[in-house]
Amino acid sequence: MNAQVEILADGATDTDQSADAVSAKDNKLPECCVLQSDGSILATLNYPVDGQSSVTLNRLRGRAMVNMMNQPKDGDRSKALILGAIGLVGPKGDAFYEKLDGLDILNLSRGAGYFLQNGPLTGLSSSQVSPAS
Repeated sequence: MNAQVEILADGATDTDQSADAVSAKDNKLPECCVLQSDGSILATLNYPVDGQSSVTLNRLRGRAMVNMMNQPKDGDRSKALILGAIGLVGPKGDAFYEKLDGLDILNLSRGAGYFLQNGPLTGLSSSQVSPAS
């Protein structure tokens, strides 16, 4: 894979992208996200949380995917998608999410949704669909 080095306005080069990383523009990811060679996504937060300026998003697996699909509301599914991709659960995950800026929530949701072919799942899961009358 060819490395893409972006020359910034001040003449410096963008060293955040390695030869194995892929530009967010090429992958329809938010500008703050970079696809890494291991398949994870490095997402830079616009508004750091407790001094943390970036997070790594990974593919949802097993219980995290089921948890996301079983959420009753779109906002809850988005939260479960983000926290599942970051790998945060329970009170630590809730505390982190509550401190996220709205823009970062939208960007992280889009970044984590990249792993799902058609974006984040919405609507009812099969366990929530009522039988036809």
